[in-house]
Amino acid sequence: MPQPSSSWNLPLDRALVRLRAYRQISGAWNETVALACSGGVDSTALVILASEAFRRGKVAPFVVFHVDHLSRPESSLEANVVRVLCEESGVPFAALTVAETGPVPGRSIEDLWRERRYRELARAASALGLGAVVTAHTRDDQVETVLMRVFSGSSPGGMSIYTHLDGSDGRLNLLRPLLGVTRQDLEEVLTVSAATAIIDPSNADIAYRRNAVQHEVVPAIQRVFPGFEEALLRSVELAKTDALYCDGQAAGAYTRLREIIPGGIRFDRAL
Repeated sequence: MPQPSSSWNLPLDRALVRLRAYRQISGAWNETVALACSGGVDSTALVILASEAFRRGKVAPFVVFHVDHLSRPESSLEANVVRVLCEESGVPFAALTVAETGPVPGRSIEDLWRERRYRELARAASALGLGAVVTAHTRDDQVETVLMRVFSGSSPGGMSIYTHLDGSDGRLNLLRPLLGVTRQDLEEVLTVSAATAIIDPSNADIAYRRNAVQHEVVPAIQRVFPGFEEALLRSVELAKTDALYCDGQAAGAYTRLREIIPGGIRFDRAL
């Protein structure tokens, strides 16, 4: 597999490495990975940050994947924008495509797109022998994810910096080093780098549930509870800590109280 060039065309800007987002990328991976880039603000900033971090020897080599859902006429042009960014940065690039997803009863189109996108990322990463795929999810994405899970009646847990998904195309290891920074932090990366990103008009369509949460629900909560995001995520972490403690206590009790007998396990009801 080709490696990123050691001679970057992106201008060296000391202001870039002083940004909080750069500090999150620096040292984030030590083996060759793939970066998922749609060409939007967040993932374009990810490529810029990773390029500078690699140039400075702070991360291992990487290849950029762009997934085209073929859902809009201009999607192939967007893939070309990402390709040009990678050429200017000396970064290996791979264009991936997935068939347009039709409606499935009981499933949102967003979920279906994400499922097929991750499946294709897993396939491509496995084919190149890559250890993980890095995404540009931010703290804003984390807040939206927690709210969507709460509103749907699911566990309020959020995304983890490192996790994996098991599917028919194998395990996809995901790395999200930017969960601690905001979209505004990544917009600052583009400003410092004098870079531009693709504006996907569908991101403003509140017919999609996540867009509605981003553009309507979150601002409404902010008006009543300014800065609620930090408190929300802290509550999630406290709940996670409580759950881990309870699981540990249950596991310990199980070990203490069980009696292994021929053919099975026995518990004394009196205990």
